Amino acid sequence: MNKGGKAFWLAVIFLTALPFVAFSAPAAPATTPAKSTSTTKALVVGIYESPPFCTKMPDGQWTGLSVELWKTVAHSLNLRYHWSEYEFHDLLKAVANGDIDAAIGPISVTADREVIMDFTHPYYVSDLAIAVPAKDSFYPWGEVAREFMTVAWLKLIIILIIMLTLSGFAVWWFERHQNHAQFGGPWRHGLGSAFWWAAVTMSGVGYGDKTPITVPGRAIALVWMFISVITVALVTGSVTSAVVANRVVYRIHSPSDLGRAHVAVLNGSTAEQYALLTRIDYSIYSTVLDGLQAVLKREVDACLANEVQLRYITQQQFRRKLEILPFTFQREDCSFALPNNSPLKESLNRAILTEVESDHWRAIRAQYLGKDG
Repeated sequence: MNKGGKAFWLAVIFLTALPFVAFSAPAAPATTPAKSTSTTKALVVGIYESPPFCTKMPDGQWTGLSVELWKTVAHSLNLRYHWSEYEFHDLLKAVANGDIDAAIGPISVTADREVIMDFTHPYYVSDLAIAVPAKDSFYPWGEVAREFMTVAWLKLIIILIIMLTLSGFAVWWFERHQNHAQFGGPWRHGLGSAFWWAAVTMSGVGYGDKTPITVPGRAIALVWMFISVITVALVTGSVTSAVVANRVVYRIHSPSDLGRAHVAVLNGSTAEQYALLTRIDYSIYSTVLDGLQAVLKREVDACLANEVQLRYITQQQFRRKLEILPFTFQREDCSFALPNNSPLKESLNRAILTEVESDHWRAIRAQYLGKDG
């Protein structure tokens, strides 16, 4: 075979084998995208009304110490998110069940909570404190007065006036001729004396300057005295009950006094846990604001809650009506809460530590808590 024939057959063999070589070659590995801190899915961040940490504005926007920290951290990590509002007790359940990706606010780290959820590094340290009525508002006479400004009391007063008028008129009618010196004379003078007698008899004073002398007059006087004794006793009891019900019956001076008091606590809070463990009589409320209003209404003796919240709300809404006792106890490390094994924890921790060491964070604290915050 000449050289031209060999070249021809080599070309044929090469072209025939080429498809098999192409199909048998290993496929190129797929390109792996680089890791990123950004999320394609918007995170659901639970939040609850807890000024000055989380405050909902009239336009629906959220602001506050915790909110500003989360916004800064989320921006640095390129996180997309939206708020989901809860009451505090339900917020803890949501994060423990994994219904939300994170929860913010003054959520304190405890051993019991650590079992069912995770926490970031603390960003603020506070304590529990006690709010009580201010000394100059210890006796709420305005509240007592409102107790008597009701339809029931108005009816009672009208009935008493009618009874006093009838008894006075009856005594005058029977005494005006035979007891002329005390109930006689012109009818205006006689009736006036009779009404005066009925009033002093009902009050229990009984000056003795007017005394019936006829049998019918004395019979009426006897019945009126019995009615007056019963009426005065009922009225006195009602007034006493109103005064007692609308004042703090036990004055708190220090945490040691809580054992004999009835306090308000936030539902699901560490304050509730403290009250339960120390056997303090307590009632639960949905917000710290509700608890403080209960103190003002004398439904409870004091409100036990986060010191920062108590001071902030008191200064904003209850100045000179409520006061915070100069005692704190049980440290509270405020953190963001996460579901167990959350992939966000490490990146959030690094971002939080970076932020809380910055001048920007000190400026935010001063904005919401003052220079000493």
